[in-house]
Amino acid sequence: NRANLTEKELEDLHHQEVFFQDQRGSVIKAKEEGLQQGREEGKEEGLQQGREEGLQQGREEGLQQGREEGLQQGIISERLNLIQRFLDRKLGELPTEIKKSLYGLSPARLEDLSLAMLDFTSLDDLIEFLN
Repeated sequence: NRANLTEKELEDLHHQEVFFQDQRGSVIKAKEEGLQQGREEGKEEGLQQGREEGLQQGREEGLQQGREEGLQQGIISERLNLIQRFLDRKLGELPTEIKKSLYGLSPARLEDLSLAMLDFTSLDDLIEFLN
């Protein structure tokens, strides 16, 4: 009961209450700062982990795409080689300009050529096809 305390005791009690309020405020402030710092560090760590996972996934997708493109290019190159050998045998050695034209054909056009060449009887047939 405060009524039984002396003025000095009341003053000391008041100072203790102020001290505890200050301490409580400091603890709350430290807790808030700690939470904020933890959030920032967690966010940065999460971003870093996300970047690393994204890079890894990008590398894997890039390698897969590179393999697929390489395989596709290999198939096209082999198809072109086979077509050129067939045409050389059927029509004689092809002129360099014709060979260059063959290498410029799309995969779909090479497919068309692989069927059309079966009916060629002269170099003119091939030239007509290419034009």
